[in-house]
Amino acid sequence: MGRIYNFLFLKILPAGFILTSWLGSLIWSTPLRAQQALPDFRLLYRVEQPVRFLAVDPLGQVYAVTPGNELLQYNTKGTAIYSYQNIRHGSLGWIDASNPLNILLFYPGFGQVILLDRTLSEVARLNLPELGLWDVSAVGRSGDNQLWLYDPVQQLIRKVNTKGEFVVEGQPLSLLLPVLPRPEWILERKQEVYLYDPQLGVLVFDVFGQYLKTIPTKEMENLRIGEDQWTFWKEDKLYLFNPLLQQIYTLSLPEPAKMGFLQANRLVLQTETGFAVYGF
Repeated sequence: MGRIYNFLFLKILPAGFILTSWLGSLIWSTPLRAQQALPDFRLLYRVEQPVRFLAVDPLGQVYAVTPGNELLQYNTKGTAIYSYQNIRHGSLGWIDASNPLNILLFYPGFGQVILLDRTLSEVARLNLPELGLWDVSAVGRSGDNQLWLYDPVQQLIRKVNTKGEFVVEGQPLSLLLPVLPRPEWILERKQEVYLYDPQLGVLVFDVFGQYLKTIPTKEMENLRIGEDQWTFWKEDKLYLFNPLLQQIYTLSLPEPAKMGFLQANRLVLQTETGFAVYGF
């Protein structure tokens, strides 16, 4: 069982809001009394630096992408320690920081994948069109430091090593699904691979690329799958999603935000002028 988070969330019900406790293993308890305390968020630091989007690694370090396409890494005290910028490959579209020693950057406009070490120094690069992979919209790390991606031409997921060699090939989804996905991201968690399409939901595969099921996530925006919880952001609110029970819970925030998520025991909020990081 994962780490138990000692805080409470608001459960969305037609009759109103009932406080419930939430376990990191995605097991939900029976409703608790309404007078019990909400999460005690503690502001750890605030950064006044406009950003396009944010990511967090398992150590709690934040990766911020600026409007100028620069990647900045902040330590747990909020100090910018490393930076990386590449203006040749278009807009940086995705960061997979699930391994802080091997960070993946994806530039979808030019089909470029760049791998960085812990100091944001470039260690490898893959040109997807050179591998015969076109219009790829989702690339992420695998658990063994290789790459997962969705091939829209062959309509399947692939695992690729850093030499550009295909090591796993899944089933063509055209044989399995009535509608093909247009994914925003792909990632691996706990021996499963998740492919997210906002319209279809989260497609789940095993580590051999075999399709298992689809978890509906209709109308969920900016969906994030952490180690212990799923969150999404919609209409200026942060929600927790229990995929087992298909239940949605809303979380009261300590300040207004443009976007937010929970990860690595951190609440990260993107604000109008930068971002704020809270512990709990």
